[in-house]
Amino acid sequence: KLFEAQDKLEHAEQETLSHLLHLQKQKKLLCDWAGRFLESELKSVEDLECLEKKEQKRVAEQTGVQNLLALLNNFPSSGSLLIVSDLFVNALLSESIINNMSQ
Repeated sequence: KLFEAQDKLEHAEQETLSHLLHLQKQKKLLCDWAGRFLESELKSVEDLECLEKKEQKRVAEQTGVQNLLALLNNFPSSGSLLIVSDLFVNALLSESIINNMSQ
């Protein structure tokens, strides 16, 4: 009977160790998945921040162009001034469009 009890204990110990090993593997897998999830979320947040900065820059450029147009419209009308202002505004708009396309 003593040997049977020892065999049962060894068998129970082996099952317990096997179960513990299985749980350790699950824990490692969950930690790996959590790390990947957090990494992907971090990338998403960084992408959103980048888009937000681009939008702020675009709004600032648009506001600058609108302010410039308002300023130019306040000058006395003369043919040469209108031609210069149109060329200047078109150049600014082209530069703004090129900058937006390169981003």
